[in-house]
Amino acid sequence: MALNKKNKERKKKIIDYLCSRVEDQDTSPSILQLCLTTACQLNCSYCKMGMISPPRTMSLSTLKKSIDFLLTSRADVITFQLFGGEPLLQWDLVRKGIEYFRQKSRNRKKTYEVSLTTNAVLLTGEKINFFKNAGVDFDIVFSFDGVKKTQNANRPPFRKALAGRYFNQIIRNLKELIAS
Repeated sequence: MALNKKNKERKKKIIDYLCSRVEDQDTSPSILQLCLTTACQLNCSYCKMGMISPPRTMSLSTLKKSIDFLLTSRADVITFQLFGGEPLLQWDLVRKGIEYFRQKSRNRKKTYEVSLTTNAVLLTGEKINFFKNAGVDFDIVFSFDGVKKTQNANRPPFRKALAGRYFNQIIRNLKELIAS
């Protein structure tokens, strides 16, 4: 318990320090890239993020503090980028983070953008509708290697039972996004 309290105090000091440094500078950050989780359902030959064991996931508290930090920026355009591992594995965290960002940036006179990088395996109609109605400019960036043979060679799933199905699922999900 004492260690947990010590870690929280240390994190608060770091965030306070970073915020003070931004306030002391002529320039300030305009983009914040957050790795929400190291978990991923794919085993990409060039990444290995999903092999971090046990997988780590950002807390909602840290996510909110990071957004608060970004919103101290004096830049005219502020971009909030979410990636991982696979951020859609932490859908609740993604949704709450975007809602918090929208709420905190609502009455400010700047341009706000959100970007999410995904392998599209877990992209669903529900998530697409949420992004469309997020209330901020929203970009979805796909991490994709191309034709089925290349995709399957570079990005095999951790669960071999999914090997024959996930590429087709990604294509269906991308078509649904385009149709929306």
